Amino acid sequence: MKVETIHVQTRQPRDDQDPGECAIVHFVVDNNRDGQRVVKVTDKDGNMLRYPDGEPCKRVLSPDDNPRQIADRIARSHRREYGGKAFWGDIPPGKGVPV
Repeated sequence: MKVETIHVQTRQPRDDQDPGECAIVHFVVDNNRDGQRVVKVTDKDGNMLRYPDGEPCKRVLSPDDNPRQIADRIARSHRREYGGKAFWGDIPPGKGVPV
């Protein structure tokens, strides 16, 4: 599995001297047990990241979905829902359990 990277803007620039802020989001595209393609948000080493309730950060893709766009949506929705000082603030890494 190849770990891919996208950059998600987390704060717009305020003026010409301010570049704004972004977060680096890592993800992989994998097949689940049913043969469906799945986007999984990971750390830079490919380990699954999880929400505070323990659920993995992933989404099943439909045939027309762009994995980069879906990873971006997962990242943005997490930021809206959970906020935090760091982009992935309180998401603990996975415990090596396949998802």
